[in-house]
Formats: sequence, structure tokens, C-alpha cells
Amino acid sequence: MSRRMNRAGPLVLPLLLFPLLWGAAALAASDLSSHPSPYLRSHANDPVKWRSPESASVEEARARNLPFLVSSGYQSCYWCYRFKQDTLMDADLAEVINGSFAPVLLDREMHTQDDRVLQAFMRDFVGIGGWPATAVVTPDGVPVMAWTFVTAPELASALETFSRAWEENPAAARRLLVPRHPDAGADARSGTGSSDLGELLQGYLEQAGRVSDARFGGFGTDSKYPFAPQLLALLDLHQLNPSDAMAAFLRHSLDSMIAGDLVDPVEGGVFRYTENRDWTGPHFEQMLYTQALVARLLFRAAMTLERPGYGDVAEGILDNMLARFAAGGGWFVSSLSATGQGGVNGEYYLAAQQDLEILLGESWRERVEIRQQAGNRLLVAPVGLVAGVTRQALVSLRRRETLERDGKLLLSWNGLALSALSHGASREPDYLQAAGLLADVIMKATGSPHPGLLAGNDAKAAPADLDTLVHASAGLFDWWQVSGDPAAISRVGQLLELSVERFFREDGWTRAPTYLFAGDDRTLSIADGQLPSPSAEWLRIAGGLKAAGIPLGPGTGKVFTLMTGHWSPGLMQSAFFHPTLVSALVTGRFLGIH
Repeated sequence: MSRRMNRAGPLVLPLLLFPLLWGAAALAASDLSSHPSPYLRSHANDPVKWRSPESASVEEARARNLPFLVSSGYQSCYWCYRFKQDTLMDADLAEVINGSFAPVLLDREMHTQDDRVLQAFMRDFVGIGGWPATAVVTPDGVPVMAWTFVTAPELASALETFSRAWEENPAAARRLLVPRHPDAGADARSGTGSSDLGELLQGYLEQAGRVSDARFGGFGTDSKYPFAPQLLALLDLHQLNPSDAMAAFLRHSLDSMIAGDLVDPVEGGVFRYTENRDWTGPHFEQMLYTQALVARLLFRAAMTLERPGYGDVAEGILDNMLARFAAGGGWFVSSLSATGQGGVNGEYYLAAQQDLEILLGESWRERVEIRQQAGNRLLVAPVGLVAGVTRQALVSLRRRETLERDGKLLLSWNGLALSALSHGASREPDYLQAAGLLADVIMKATGSPHPGLLAGNDAKAAPADLDTLVHASAGLFDWWQVSGDPAAISRVGQLLELSVERFFREDGWTRAPTYLFAGDDRTLSIADGQLPSPSAEWLRIAGGLKAAGIPLGPGTGKVFTLMTGHWSPGLMQSAFFHPTLVSALVTGRFLGIH
């Protein structure tokens, strides 16, 4: 019996705790062992009786006024793995959670909108986002307290305190907990609007300049993410109106990114981010979307900035994607795990010093550059005249280990992969062939009136969200530009229309329904994250159809006119977070299509 229950007085126990105890007992956890998410499946045998958000028991818990404990993560996340091992496997904590909450587990790549709401609340309440993310959520869908990585005793104590308050007075429990950082975020729905494109462009450039890192390139002075949408927008703007200063910043950023540890020096894949400002200290998981976006960025930069070497790096990224992410049948899996078989962060990528000595001989230090050291394990880059031979030897050393993959076939991220392969198709026949195969299966997956979030056997597990429809259409649009396939461009128009039909209401976009949270996320201008904004990407593709003389569907035409003539309030204040929209609007004005 938990400590919270021991403190309850005998007279109030039947009145206050019986409904909760009875409700928790009746709400059997859903069977996660057959869920399409590998992340949820990995928690099927936890002492915490997790249920998926799709489970019928979620509605039962809501009907019984049982608060939720919601946790979000993903399979390739190292800290999600550590959170499970160090916190969630604690038996005392599990007793507290199972006794007083309905525990719900999210895969941030499948339960996208619930995770976005949770991340927004994390930024308000904790001051940062990220994964794992855990929150207490009221039965009517309002988050009230949240944590990133937290120990089992700390979490148990906080949950017991909340549980007592909730039992005594739910309304008062809500008021006890308020956001600590109410000004966090970049919400384009607040503030006053403007329709002056020159002013918006100037605002974007000024804001980008303020957060740019003059010393190491890129944006920010802490952990370094690629910020591919921002860099792609700067490339577009430089191409339309060449600027020596902008070109210099772009070259410096890309040179620093490539010279650092963001790109794996052995196999060529791109890590999600680096821990340090100078692009060192990689966070070892690799995401399909990062491979696709950075490859596309480098292919574009190779031409626009006249740096052929960028294209060579992009080819290395795609080669790694074809080798490590391929799922068969043309598809690609969603990510490669940061943890090895022993649960060590980066274990696959870090070579033991004694293995390097055996593999490369006594002069091994002359054949590699040590990029990072963790105990006796090293991240190394091949150097010298025989770097190619050394690289192959290092690859063979790595392949002795098993690199865990999240095998979900996300239609959205495969659309991004198709775009990247299409950009590289003129350079390498293998990319053209892979793009053709992927385009074929995306065409089949989107041929249904009700496309799924996932492809393959799991296509019916969840409906497609806005990001899925838009990124699939963007991939097919880029494939059409390479192949001239009339079926592909016809499907692009259909997907743009379907996006409007499913996700545009009155004067704004929604991205997906939520399972757990209350509220309306509707906005005309969705911000970019590490992935392009679906609303801005939709506008870019619709503009591409118009520029090619292809008529827009009725819904598409109406929304296109609205988005090019009216911008969300607050957009001027957060222009840095809307680079794809800025680029689409400026390009459309340049081409005279609006």
C-alpha cells in the first residue's frame, strides 16, 4: 500500500479513495505488446500499467474523473531508455501511479498532436522541452504539472502530493499549479498582424541575425541542431537576391557543421544534434527526417553556393540512409537508436581502443583523428592517405554490433526522404532508382481516401495527420520535377485538397486530433520546428503547382488566396520560426503567382 493511502483517515477513505481504487482496478492496461509502436511495445511489461491513448480505458478513466499520468518518448531516445531503467521500473513509484492515475504512454512520432501540446506545456512549466516528457493531466485534458528526467522518489513524492490535493478538492488542485514560464514559445496567433512582405522579410533576417552564431555558424550558443528549414530559407533568399554576407554565413555554418561531429565521420549519417556549441559531442540517435533534410540542404547548397563538396557529403548521407534505414519494399524506418545492446549511449559508434590497435596496428593513432572519448571508447574519423581503407575497416568493426532501429514506416518522413533522393537523383543512379521505388509505394499508400500515419501493415493503426499529407505531397512534387510522372503530380493536387478538407477550418489549420488534451490549436501559420511547417510547406507546393501552370483544386485555391493575402497575428514577432513561410511568400511574389 502506498504512503499516500496510509495517510488517509478511516472516515474519508471510503468517500474519497473508493472511486479511485475501484476505477484503477477496473481500468486494465491495454496490451502494448502488439502495438505498432516499438516504443510502446518496449514498455509492455513495465510495473506501471501503461495504456495507449487509443485505448478504450482512457475514456473510462475520464468518465470516472481519474487524472492521467502521461509520458511521451520514442524508441531511439537514450534518455527515454534511461528514464525507463532508472525511474519507471521502480516498484514503489509504480504503486503510486497505478493506484491513483490512469498512466498513458505516447510515442511522440505517432501521437503527434498530444506530444506537441505536452511539449508546449513543458516549455511553459519547466522552461524546456524534450524527451522524455511526463505530465499530470486532468480528466478533461488540462496539463497541470510536468517533468523531464526525474528520479523515482521525486516523482512519487510529487504525484502523492497532487493525488491528495485532487482527492480533497480538484478545482483547488488545478489552481495550485501554474506555468513558471508563461512567455515561452513562438505563438503566431498572438499580437498584431501585418501584410507587408518586405517588413516580414526584414524581420526574419534581423531575427535570424540576432540568434546566429558568428563563431561556429548555425543558430544558438548552446546545443547545436541543424535548423535545416532556416538554412534552406536563407539559401532560397540568397538565390533570389544574392548577398555576399548571407553566402558567407551559410558557407561558415555548413563548413562548421560538416567539420564537427553532427555528421558521422565513418558512415556518413547525421545525428539529431550535438551537445556543444562547436558542433562536438553528438547526441547519437539518427532520425530519418534529419538525414533527408540535411541531405537536401547540402545538395541545394552545392549548387547555390558553388561548393561541390557539399554534394559529396550529401551523397554520404544518402548512402548511409540506403544502407541503414532501408526497410524493404522501398520504405525507410524512422530512426536508429542511440543505445547499443549494452544500453550504453553511442555504443555502436564508439570504438574500443584495444579494437583499434588490433584492427589498424600500432600506428592506429596516425590513421584516425579522435573526436570524442568516453572511457576507453573513442569516436574517431579516418585521416591520411589511406583514409578510405581505414573507413572501410572501421565500418566492418562497427558491424559486429547490432544497431537497434525503430521500424515504424512513417509516411510523413518517407515523403521527406523521397524529396532528398529526388534532389540527388541526377548525381547517382542508385538514388534515382530508390526514389522511383519510394514514389511508387507512397502513391499506393496515398491512393486510399483515408491514408494512414504509417505505411505497410500498420497503415490502419492511425489516420494521417496534416504533416503526413503535406510531406508526402512535397516528396511526390519533387519526384515529379525529376521524373515528369503525370500520376505523381495529379496525386499532389489530390493531397493538397485532402489536406484542406481534413485540416482547414474557417481561418486556420489544425494538425491532428488529440486523444487526451483539450483546446484548439487552429492557426493560419504553423511554426517550423526541426521539420518544415506543414502549413507553409503546403503553401510552397501549391505555389509550385501555380508556377507550373497546373490548376489548383477549389479548396486549395481558396486557402492559397487566404494564406498569401493574410498572415497570422504575431507572425512578425516570431518570424525566425517561420522560415518556410517567409521563403514561400517571397518566392511566390518573385514569380508573380500571388
